[in-house]
Amino acid sequence: MNYFTRKRIIIFGVILLIIINITAIGTMIYFHKADDKPAILTPKEEEIFEGINHFLKRKLHLDDDQYNKIVELRRENFSMTKSIMQELDKKRDEMLDEFVKEDPSRKKLDKIAGDIGDLHYRLKMETIDHFLQMKKLCTPEQQEHLNHIFKKIQSWEMNGSRHESPHRRNRRGGYRNNNIEQDK
Repeated sequence: MNYFTRKRIIIFGVILLIIINITAIGTMIYFHKADDKPAILTPKEEEIFEGINHFLKRKLHLDDDQYNKIVELRRENFSMTKSIMQELDKKRDEMLDEFVKEDPSRKKLDKIAGDIGDLHYRLKMETIDHFLQMKKLCTPEQQEHLNHIFKKIQSWEMNGSRHESPHRRNRRGGYRNNNIEQDK
């Protein structure tokens, strides 16, 4: 192989590496910017969200002002918790990527596990704050009904049914919460 052929191969390799690096950096910037956008409800999430809002209005006998404030609280909470859930998904993917390596780093896995724990804590604190804010908007009688709903949700989570929603679609296309509806 002569000097000029070798030089062409090296130049081609360097150009190829530059193109790959530029593409990788562009992709990282694109996805970083996409992560900064607020969480938007999908049509299915919007339908469930509205169904739960109407359920709360009916069960708690909310007036229009209370209803509007609770809807806004729920929207803010959903946006925050959805972004935390997305971060959790990324951390789980990161953990899986580390697991499948030839020689996974225990130190990295410990850090990722700690990050996941922190995210779970943030998620629970957001939920607690959300429920307390909702409670403040309710009258004492409404708070009793809301407490009953909270207990049902907690019972539902404790029974391991988190992956199976208690909201069942009825024949008319709406949602009805069988677990809570039957107790009152």
